[in-house]
Amino acid sequence: MGRRVVVDFCGAPRLENFPPPAIPRGYVLLRPHLVLKDGADYSLATCHEVAPGTRVVGTAATARVIDVGVGVDRRVVGQRVITIPTCPGHTPVDRDGLLAEEAIYPSHCIYPIPQDTLEDPLTLLIPSVAAILRLEHLFDMKRVLIVGCDSYALAATLVARRVSSEVAGYSRSYCYSREFGVQKVSLKAGQLFDVVVASGCSPYDTLAALSLARDRAVLITPYYALATLSIPRVFEELRVMEVSLSTEHLATLGHEARSLLARERRSIEKLVPMRKGLGEVGFTSPKPEALVLKAILGSR
Repeated sequence: MGRRVVVDFCGAPRLENFPPPAIPRGYVLLRPHLVLKDGADYSLATCHEVAPGTRVVGTAATARVIDVGVGVDRRVVGQRVITIPTCPGHTPVDRDGLLAEEAIYPSHCIYPIPQDTLEDPLTLLIPSVAAILRLEHLFDMKRVLIVGCDSYALAATLVARRVSSEVAGYSRSYCYSREFGVQKVSLKAGQLFDVVVASGCSPYDTLAALSLARDRAVLITPYYALATLSIPRVFEELRVMEVSLSTEHLATLGHEARSLLARERRSIEKLVPMRKGLGEVGFTSPKPEALVLKAILGSR
């Protein structure tokens, strides 16, 4: 029997034992090492996103491939990989997460970790930063409002600071103001923005912050965050862009993402703490945290 961390319907995360998982066609079996707790886990733990039954948490991970299902090239067995949480046709709330001794994952949503890349919090953030870099052209010389506090909000901060005309964070949910010199704005500010990035926050904050968007503004958000809003009329005057990333995109943008993260290493290492005990993990906060799997599953 293996061990994993699960959340029941609106319940607190807990450890449980589980039998070896079957590997479906097109999937791989992973042995995770370092796991990212992120906005999707917060959404499940706080009932902003409701999953049926029991769900394993853990949004992304560095891992080693230990077996493959039918239709997957066995040459990937033994590879160190990073998982891509928002790859095409797949989101981190549609399936079990990675905070487990063994986890199955779609084979088209993993990417080899370069030999010279350490398995540290910065590595866990590469897919998030690459996904936002793919949309960087939308930020160019625009006024950008960031709503939320997860890895995509952090990635949007890093990207928007270098290309947009102005970057601001919504005061009720943004948490990277001090580290990166980003001003906070409230609903009373009267400012309007061309681009709104919303991820890792309550749907109520997102809906409120959208009142600061110009007509025909761009809303950038992961699919799972968009699904929690469920009010179609809000989007009639917005151009909605879902955050997604394929292995092809990561191959193109991964090096740039690593370089951008490396330049801010000191700040990011403070913002994304390493956790070694389940009781230390803040599942009721969307802030990203790096979880040392072996220590977490060994804690009581």
